[in-house]
Amino acid sequence: CVPPGDFRWIFNSQSMLLDMAVWRDSLYVCGSILTVDGDTMKQVVQWLGGDVMEECSQTVGVEELSLPNASDGLLRVIPQPGAASWTVQYPYSANWSLAVYDATGRQVRHVQTGSRAVELDLGTAAPGIYMVRATDNSGTALGSKVLRP
Repeated sequence: CVPPGDFRWIFNSQSMLLDMAVWRDSLYVCGSILTVDGDTMKQVVQWLGGDVMEECSQTVGVEELSLPNASDGLLRVIPQPGAASWTVQYPYSANWSLAVYDATGRQVRHVQTGSRAVELDLGTAAPGIYMVRATDNSGTALGSKVLRP
């Protein structure tokens, strides 16, 4: 499936889409992207447009993961009203490492805990979008985003 115009998608087993975000009327995509010269780079790119494509579908399979003792396997990030803090709830009991990154990829907070929930305070952090990554002692990683107004 090739988009119309002067470009085409380059995808193989080394390419990986990690996230997408809209900011100021533009779509940004980040991930491990295979470039024209064959190098794989982690980068953020801005989608500059293209025609909407129909009849361009392929069957895509996604392997489901099962997490031990997890009801839904999600990392829940719940804002606290009137404060720049959130309650982070883990899906199961484990020794968790919680890291928070700003939009430039700089780590701004790190918390180690063995409980099922932890308070995340970003009161001294600059306003913006922050990525939250929780990793258990077996290496399972879960993620979420928070908006610090």
